[in-house]
Amino acid sequence: MDNIPEHLKQAIEEAKEKQLEELDISNYWDEYDDEEKLTHIPAEVFELTQLKVLDLHNNNISIIPELLVNLSNLTELNLSGNKLSELPDFIGELTSLNNLDLESNQLSDLPNTFGNLTNLTKLDLGNNQLSKLPESLDNLTNLTELDLLHNNFIDFPDVLGEITSLIKLNLGGNQLSDLPDSIGNLTNLTYLSLWGNQLSKLPKILAKLTNITELCLPENELYYLPDFLQVLTNLKVLQLWANQLSELPDSIGNLSSLTELWITENKLSSLPKSIGNLKNLTKLILSDNELSELPESLGDLKNLISLGLSKNKLSKLPVNIGNLTNLTGLNLRDNQLSELPDTIGNLTNLTELNICNNKLSSLPESLGNLNTNLTSLALSENQLSDLPDCLGRISSLTHLTLSKNQLSKLPDFLGNLTNLKWLIASDNQLSSLPESFVNLRNLTLLYLWSNQISELPKFIVNLKELDNISLHENPLVKPPIEIANQGMEAIREYFQQIS
Repeated sequence: MDNIPEHLKQAIEEAKEKQLEELDISNYWDEYDDEEKLTHIPAEVFELTQLKVLDLHNNNISIIPELLVNLSNLTELNLSGNKLSELPDFIGELTSLNNLDLESNQLSDLPNTFGNLTNLTKLDLGNNQLSKLPESLDNLTNLTELDLLHNNFIDFPDVLGEITSLIKLNLGGNQLSDLPDSIGNLTNLTYLSLWGNQLSKLPKILAKLTNITELCLPENELYYLPDFLQVLTNLKVLQLWANQLSELPDSIGNLSSLTELWITENKLSSLPKSIGNLKNLTKLILSDNELSELPESLGDLKNLISLGLSKNKLSKLPVNIGNLTNLTGLNLRDNQLSELPDTIGNLTNLTELNICNNKLSSLPESLGNLNTNLTSLALSENQLSDLPDCLGRISSLTHLTLSKNQLSKLPDFLGNLTNLKWLIASDNQLSSLPESFVNLRNLTLLYLWSNQISELPKFIVNLKELDNISLHENPLVKPPIEIANQGMEAIREYFQQIS
């Protein structure tokens, strides 16, 4: 076992001595250390005929020797992350295999003998250079999971339509421009990923895939959703980001099992009223569209946990957004909101609220009701000239961002936020810090650059957890800006020297 790392030698010897059925000689822990990677499979491995599981992933193996057939009891073989450019015909003799991982190699073809692996249930061929599959794959009648992610398929391989046992199929990151009728044979599919292809439309035959629970279609060229998708009543997750959708059909409201709907980076200017029929939705992500208003029916989605509406054109929110009392995350950044409805204070389960880059000049007092669970409040890039007292009641806050507003001072009540870890108030007009900040014992990060601060209060040295401070572009005299720019340790030394 020359030129083999010592820990791998030990693993092989232990497997031999104890007749272990599993051997892991992968390079998981030294992912980027080529000296620790195997360039070949050690000959001693082929003597371990009792092996059922062999893990060789993330090495530099380029050739599989014929001695591998000695390991006829193998049920799992992991050769992912190696340098295999071809597979030998004798791979088909490993007929006990049920799990074969060849992901991230350099394979451009598979031998016909692949079809002899009739016990395979899971096959990962992702991140290779395949553009075709052997017809013999139709013998794999037990195959339930097939991953062909990031290959070179221009056409949907015909043989896939024959593998009707498939439950999960991943063809993401290829160059498919259409889908054949044979895809309709895969009626056992529950998961189908076609993201990152060149699909401009969906064939009606997809309506036969009534067992689908997760359909991934991001990064294609879809410009409309066909009504026939409404028959996929078991669908729970629908991903459509980065397409060309300008509207959603009313029939989308019939997908009553949906729990997640992702439609970011499209061209939606409105939502159908029927969106409110999706009562089981927990996640609705509509960021980076052209929405200028939201339907009142949005307030009917009372199981929503996460709502993403950033990068739209919203100037107001519906009052009944306050009905979404299970929300934990609400992202409204990069819109045109000039006010928030009082009902936002009903969202008492919120943990994260992002309202950056809007046109807010004031905040509703009801925001103070979010004082139990809200940990992150982002208010940067608005038009706030002062902060309402209600913020001082949100004692659960750990992260508060206020940069790029019009604040000339920070209120004393911010000292009540004793759980605060991050405070970012850069690009304002602040000239001082309130004495109450001495209470912010948990503060670790304080960004105050581009303000008008000339003097730091001495108590800042008592904030023992504070180790990340930024004060550049202030007219600092005490301490001098060149000292302040060196960080908290230098600031503490300065105040110690002058005391």
